[in-house]
Amino acid sequence: MKMSVDEAEDLQSELEVMYSDDTGTSLIGFVSQPFPYTEATDKIAWQYTVEILYRLIKCGLCKVIGMQTVDPGIWPYPSEHSEEAQTRLRKFISDLAQINPFDRSHENFEHIGAWVWPVLYTTELCDRLLDKYNIAAVDSPFSESFIEEVESIFEAHGVPWSEEPLFPVRASGL
Repeated sequence: MKMSVDEAEDLQSELEVMYSDDTGTSLIGFVSQPFPYTEATDKIAWQYTVEILYRLIKCGLCKVIGMQTVDPGIWPYPSEHSEEAQTRLRKFISDLAQINPFDRSHENFEHIGAWVWPVLYTTELCDRLLDKYNIAAVDSPFSESFIEEVESIFEAHGVPWSEEPLFPVRASGL
């Protein structure tokens, strides 16, 4: 397993919640913190969320409705592997890496909608994986095998989990 245990447990927990609730989750709800809130942990949570969102969407484990920073629409658009869809996804994630989800200042107010309005859902692929590992309800026991399979899907799509960020969050504003 390449993810830290904290990251892996957080990912499994977030996917469990989305799986059990067909209304999806806002991206701001996906930015969770198992640590005390400080500027340093805010940046860690922000970076983790940007990285995991990109991989989950790119690999077809999750989909987003309402990518407000690019154009309103549904991911995948028009198909998850088209160059247009990949360009939209990279732009969307790049924008999220520049908009601090913890900054509630007046200056950031017009941009924070990028974190609030889009809704993230699990896909059939993700649902089948959760079923395969009996992760059907919130608070299921942690499954390292589940995370290893998710990581293998990331690798198969050319985005293996890494300590080096694909979309570094901006350092200023934290």
